[in-house]
Amino acid sequence: MKIPTALTLTGLDFQLTAEPGRAPWLTLARDGAPLLTFGGLRCDDFEERNTLVTRFRKHLTDDRLAGSLVLENTIPFGGEYRLRRTLELVDRRALVTLDVTPGAGLRTLELEPLCAPGPWRELRIRLFDGTEYRRTPGAEPECYYAGATPILALQLRGEDGRELEIGVGGDLWRHAGAEADGLFEVSGQRDEIRCRRRPLALPETDDQQRRTRRFCSYFCWNWTAEPPPAPDRELPFATAELPPSAFRLAADARPR
Repeated sequence: MKIPTALTLTGLDFQLTAEPGRAPWLTLARDGAPLLTFGGLRCDDFEERNTLVTRFRKHLTDDRLAGSLVLENTIPFGGEYRLRRTLELVDRRALVTLDVTPGAGLRTLELEPLCAPGPWRELRIRLFDGTEYRRTPGAEPECYYAGATPILALQLRGEDGRELEIGVGGDLWRHAGAEADGLFEVSGQRDEIRCRRRPLALPETDDQQRRTRRFCSYFCWNWTAEPPPAPDRELPFATAELPPSAFRLAADARPR
């Protein structure tokens, strides 16, 4: 079966386009205007470019409120790093799970650089240690945070009411265990906010580790202050015919 080079999930009010091996490889947009992009990650000295894709598929529900993407690919350089991603989307929320399996050890791992085109009028950063930063992005580039303490959540609010949040969700312990010279950074200006995440950077004296590493994160968004649109058709739950099941009980509590 031929593996596609690009896939797009078209929801009620968004488009999520994935193009493995390109920069950016994942783009969340509405009517062609991007809200968030993912660049390629870096394993040791090798970027995620010209990767070999072995599995790439999508799924979208009939009401277009939920969907998923699965991507498996290999960086064919160095130790041939195998990558597996799953994205689960439900009603303007997305959970991203990344598994990295090195073929010959892994010393440095930098997750996908994130870019959020503006304009943005408010920025909020929450760190794992409880520190919180609030900024109003200006016209000139600046660094809002850079340090070894992982970012719990990054929240942005736009001039037009758009909202975007990026975080680690329930995956606290993996990010909190950033090894050696971990680096997390948020920078940019009003027209574009960028986020860099490097949870692993072992010194040359340490042995490289071949175990699979998993990192989970999430992003959610809102285009305006209005609620999400309703499905374009009603699903007849009350009158739908259900298939036979051992878990269906009649009124007298006896299996049918």
